[in-house]
Amino acid sequence: MNQETSGQLSIREAGEERRIVHESFILTVNERTGAISLRTSDEKLQVFANQTEILTGGPLLRVGRKPTLAERRQYLEKFHFDYWMPYLLEPDTLMQQRIVRQGESVVVTNSYVFRRPGHPRQAFSLLLDLTVYSGGWIQVDYQLTPQNAEDYFLELGLGFRLPWTMSEFAWIGDGPYASYPGKSVHAIRGLHHISADNPHFDGNRAGIDIGLLTETAGYGLGLTADGIDVSVERLENGIILTRNLRVAGKGTKPTGMITRHLVPAESVTSLEGSFRWYPLRKENWPSVFEDLFSDLQ
Repeated sequence: MNQETSGQLSIREAGEERRIVHESFILTVNERTGAISLRTSDEKLQVFANQTEILTGGPLLRVGRKPTLAERRQYLEKFHFDYWMPYLLEPDTLMQQRIVRQGESVVVTNSYVFRRPGHPRQAFSLLLDLTVYSGGWIQVDYQLTPQNAEDYFLELGLGFRLPWTMSEFAWIGDGPYASYPGKSVHAIRGLHHISADNPHFDGNRAGIDIGLLTETAGYGLGLTADGIDVSVERLENGIILTRNLRVAGKGTKPTGMITRHLVPAESVTSLEGSFRWYPLRKENWPSVFEDLFSDLQ
């Protein structure tokens, strides 16, 4: 294994993996696929046997959601509007990868292409920068650009896979119930907490400034942003955490009317933004998370 160390961060190579090692977490990037994972560690104590996985895959491109029966009827049967499916896409190609040092930080830059199944000319390019800081957080900057995209999106965003054990979702923003354009009356701004065994766990939450997903033992992933939309979804292979960039309304079930809040592909141009990740270790949370969510630690 090759290793390059500077300050609190080191860059290590192991086969196809490039690992950026902080004293409390390890960010791993596959040089062939660009797949990303994140786990806790204790570099000071050399405790590697009990590492906790807090992010197991990504990036993913969310281009929709599980359509309701009403949405299928309205889009496909009544108006003959097609929407992108399947609604979660893996990268088709890793175009470029670069890992460089910038002072006391390490910047991982990956460029991906996601193609629409059955429509190879329709695609999205993703430029993703992950800046790992010695202070213990990761800045996530992204630029998502459509290429010849057609039809409609039920949702559109940048997603990552977390293990099923990250079952506790807490945040400051709208909640506790999911909200969508034209359907947000039960989403009140405040401090909210919901568990994965709650039937209302899945869905889009708006206006999130800070949040986290943790396991009951206190290990997890914190997030800070500026009033963004975030969705969580339970799937067989984990929990999908998505920074939603566009969200379509759900229409009205009683009258069968299609939503006024459509997201046509032609309306989507280059989308960019940022947020921060904070890998959380039990009893060692940043003060802002400890102050707000101490009951989950």
